[in-house]
Amino acid sequence: TQELNLNRQRQALTHAIGLALPIMAVHWLAPYLQSNAVGGHVWPLAIQGLLCTVLLASAGGAPILAGGLQAILHRVGNMDLLVTIGVVAAYLAGIAAIITAQHHSDYFDAAAMILAFINLGRYLESKARRQAASSVAQLARQMPTTAQLMVQGVARVTPVEQIIEGDEVLVG
Repeated sequence: TQELNLNRQRQALTHAIGLALPIMAVHWLAPYLQSNAVGGHVWPLAIQGLLCTVLLASAGGAPILAGGLQAILHRVGNMDLLVTIGVVAAYLAGIAAIITAQHHSDYFDAAAMILAFINLGRYLESKARRQAASSVAQLARQMPTTAQLMVQGVARVTPVEQIIEGDEVLVG
């Protein structure tokens, strides 16, 4: 299950970064992409909005938004709820910027970067958990199955599960 979770988080991170980078590129290049025609400054925002919509529906956004919706339905606060509020607020502000034909907007790129950073954090957490579980399993495999139990001054080989508190065990 650790490996499956890590693969799922890697896929979500790939989607988030793969869509956040073009959103950021369009944002940075918007002054060069705009035209002087009426409404010519809106189309870079529309491209960002389209890419952001895809991001929200992808593996990089949908599980987080679903977790936020579940938190609302169960009336509990969690990290998914906080991220969902921020991302949805930025996304809706971006939609409003398109509708009102604002000349400059930092909304879609903010939503994309929030999701990219959250997915990066989740991926790193999954990777650390997998490594920790692997280390614990390796330690468990190295645990001896027998020990030398001292009984009336004589060492006797005994299975470790038969040793109880207060028994004298020979170490070394």
